[in-house]
Amino acid sequence: SARLLEGLATFAWLPPIFVSADLGAGIAGLTTQEFEQLMFEACRLSVVQTREAGQRYGMHPLMAWAARSPTAERNFRERLDAWFLERLPPTHRGAGPQGPRWESIHVERELLTAWLAALPIEQAGAVARAGNDYAQVAGPFLAWAALCERALAAPAISADDREALLLLSCIALEKAGQYQQAQQRAQELCAWAQSRGDTELFAMGRDQVAVGLIHEGRLQDALRILREEVLPIYTRLGSVHKRAIALGRIAGILTTQGQLDEALRIRQEDTLPIFQKLEDMHSVAITQEGIASIYEYRGRLDEAVRIRTDVSLPIYEKLGDRIGRAQTIEAIAAISQRRGQLDEALRRYQDEVLPIYEQMGDSRLAARTRGQMADIQQDRGQIDEALGVWKDDLLPFFQKIGDLLAVSDSLARIVEIYRQKGLDRKSTRLNSS
Repeated sequence: SARLLEGLATFAWLPPIFVSADLGAGIAGLTTQEFEQLMFEACRLSVVQTREAGQRYGMHPLMAWAARSPTAERNFRERLDAWFLERLPPTHRGAGPQGPRWESIHVERELLTAWLAALPIEQAGAVARAGNDYAQVAGPFLAWAALCERALAAPAISADDREALLLLSCIALEKAGQYQQAQQRAQELCAWAQSRGDTELFAMGRDQVAVGLIHEGRLQDALRILREEVLPIYTRLGSVHKRAIALGRIAGILTTQGQLDEALRIRQEDTLPIFQKLEDMHSVAITQEGIASIYEYRGRLDEAVRIRTDVSLPIYEKLGDRIGRAQTIEAIAAISQRRGQLDEALRRYQDEVLPIYEQMGDSRLAARTRGQMADIQQDRGQIDEALGVWKDDLLPFFQKIGDLLAVSDSLARIVEIYRQKGLDRKSTRLNSS
């Protein structure tokens, strides 16, 4: 019918990327049933190709060029924009339908990257606002950062757009491991906020500066900014949610410094009740993970596993937060590793954690997981293999992104492995004498 032909002519404007029936139907302006009927006929005529057992559809560039209708290009742009903008915003109160919506974007990651790269500058601010939460959780971080950089370099953007783009740029660059660029944007955000007399925005910028200092290993400086600059502003303005997030950062620093009692008190008394009251389930999951980490430090491993399995994991799964879910599984696997259950730990790292980090483009978390796997190699006596991972792969990576804490940890691991190699050689010589 004419309706199906118009749908095919619009679908043909897709880049050479295979997409789901859900997205394809949205672009074609058809129901899912109509789209699948169209794809059946188009595949039969070899106009369209399928992948993943017929679950994803795409066209060869030459075939797409021949099938395109010039009048359909505008429909394609508008429908693609609408498809993403309908699914990007989070559900702030409770879990709601966020999980299925975000999962539908996860599987279109390649097209999301292409869409962000081609987005007109005048739409960048609105997309940054709509996609802010998704971008922080799921990325692709470099693609979001590139959109922000491109828009911020434009000669004229509105004040509201600049604010949204600066905020997202700081976070996306930090998540992508581009720490120096993230710090530069955070300082720019602070200056922009001061020029506008926006005290709350200034505090948000200083919060991001503190995050950068944490990556540099300057924990006391970060703690000072959070306690003396950020918290007082949020308290004075009554920004309850932002204040709780800043307190969570403080608790994280205190945990690293071994001040576990105060860190646990902050998590349990100052932040968790706020997030629960506001029904911010994502922050609830993060806070519970922080509590589990404190229990783990204290040797209460069963309790740490219970919190992660029964509380954090279900929330991340319901919200469609793949990275949060993978981080929680990684923490559970680390406890298995600590207990000597190396096969179980390695299986989870390889099958449930590393593939997600790689799919989501989070090279920093992927590197951390490879470090965990190298530790298992070391525990199994595969000393040279473990040394190769730390020395030739992870140390150069952490040096490149400027993660000084990770660099310090990598050097410590390398020294430990060299010491073990020396002891092993000495033991071998003694046994053979």
